[in-house]
Amino acid sequence: MKKILLVALAVAAGVVAKRRVDAANEEQSLWREATDAVTGPAADLSRDSGPRG
Repeated sequence: MKKILLVALAVAAGVVAKRRVDAANEEQSLWREATDAVTGPAADLSRDSGPRG
């Protein structure tokens, strides 16, 4: 009986750990998306705004 309980606790701990890792990865993905380099017409204009010479 103790072995079954220990296995059940191990499985539950694994599920909790996986959920935490998935949540952290999702948050990291959101931050990566929010801080991606700007692309498109605005990025092209910012490169041309320097002094010419």
